[in-house]
Amino acid sequence: MRAFVEFAVEDPPRCALLFQRPIPGFEPSRESYAYAQAVLQRAIELLRAAGLEARADVDCFIAMVAGLIDAQTSNDPGGDRWTRHLGRLTDMYLDEGERRRTRR
Repeated sequence: MRAFVEFAVEDPPRCALLFQRPIPGFEPSRESYAYAQAVLQRAIELLRAAGLEARADVDCFIAMVAGLIDAQTSNDPGGDRWTRHLGRLTDMYLDEGERRRTRR
C-alpha cells in the first residue's frame, strides 16, 4: 500500500485523473481499466489473506486509503502530514478485522 499511496500523491494532477472524475463523461480505455482492476484485485487478495473477505471490508479499506490520499493531495501536497499515518491506519484496520474474527 505504501508504494500505491506514494505513487498516487507524487503527482496530484495525475492522481485526480486516475482516481477521481475531474472530466465529465470521461471513460478510461479497456486497457487502462483492466490495469486498475488488476491492482484492486491484488489488494483484495491481500485483504483476504488477512481474513478480511466481506465486500464491506474491501469498501472500508478503499475508503480509508482514498481518504488518506485525498487529504494529502488536498492539504499538504509534497509533504507527508497524512501519508505518514498509513501504517498506523492499516494496523488499526487489521486489528479491528482480527477482533471481529475472534468474536465469531
